[in-house]
Amino acid sequence: MVPDTTAGEDDDPLDKAVQALTNYFTPKQNREYEIYVFRQAKQESSESISAFHTRLRQLAVTCEFGDVDREIKTQIVQSCSSHKLRTKALENPSYTLAQLLDAGKAMELSKTQAANIEEKQSVNCPHAMGIAVDGIETIQTKMADVQLTRSHAPGSHATRVAKTGSQAQNAKIVAEITHIPEGKRPVPRIKPRAEAVAS
Repeated sequence: MVPDTTAGEDDDPLDKAVQALTNYFTPKQNREYEIYVFRQAKQESSESISAFHTRLRQLAVTCEFGDVDREIKTQIVQSCSSHKLRTKALENPSYTLAQLLDAGKAMELSKTQAANIEEKQSVNCPHAMGIAVDGIETIQTKMADVQLTRSHAPGSHATRVAKTGSQAQNAKIVAEITHIPEGKRPVPRIKPRAEAVAS
């Protein structure tokens, strides 16, 4: 069927023709299917709450919802990736879509800030991460066969003593890791291999 492009008395002939041809060639939308696609939308793990909201609003265009914001809010509550945000929304059913989005953005920001703080704390405490300090690698990375022991000598810290190697080598490693000044370095008690095996 050829579209009717006849303009009325108050219509612009060109606008009427463009609108008629657009309606004719635009595929008909199946509203039920569009709503199904909308309901299947879930927030991806790497997707922010703002990006998820934008995607839902685009999907809602062809759904012909009576209250678009309400439908989007419901979908966010049911399909967002944040358990904390979902709980907050259920605790506050009167939340508007805008309030829900603000809460989600605040949670994402605080999570990022907390991660940055924890990362910097780890960098400032390299011993906790088992990385090199002053060019001296920790025993975990330098030697494959390691046993952790703790010295309770006055002024000493946790020490790492290797099962293998000479006493002189072990004494040097212990002293370097515990940062004990030269001349005050205690000699660690290390059982010879034969004695260690026997015990």
